[in-house]
Amino acid sequence: MSVIEKAPGAATLAPTCRCEVVERGPNWLFVRVELSGEPCGVGDRLWEIARSQFVYRLVVEFNADAHADAVYGSKLGHELGALCDRLIERGGALRLCGLSPEAAHVVVSESGCPRLHNHATTHDAVWCGPRCDGDTAAEQTVHARFDEETWRTPPRPHAK
Repeated sequence: MSVIEKAPGAATLAPTCRCEVVERGPNWLFVRVELSGEPCGVGDRLWEIARSQFVYRLVVEFNADAHADAVYGSKLGHELGALCDRLIERGGALRLCGLSPEAAHVVVSESGCPRLHNHATTHDAVWCGPRCDGDTAAEQTVHARFDEETWRTPPRPHAK
């Protein structure tokens, strides 16, 4: 399914912000966001998409061009933090993927939402896999814990 969300006044907003529903599963909505400028109300636009689809668990995948300097990342972090809180109130969740470690560090730290994290892939985002929030020490801890928890012993042969 490919639905493109367009904001009113698309002449000014469309070149800087585009939200596209990539996939709708039974529990998750996957939305690709292309930013090329200021966030332009992306949090409110994502909320409207979630409400219209009646799905309050979002995986937001950013394009590779999503840069985050201090002002831009702070604004995006505040918008996504507010969205995260709204979704949590409805029993939902917000997961990010596709942000560079530098951009993720700014966005996640400015969001004010302790549950908001950036992941390497959409699969990791859904299953709470390793995070890439730009905090190296925390990422190494998460990777080590993930490796310990997923380590499996080989099955034993059954006696006949």
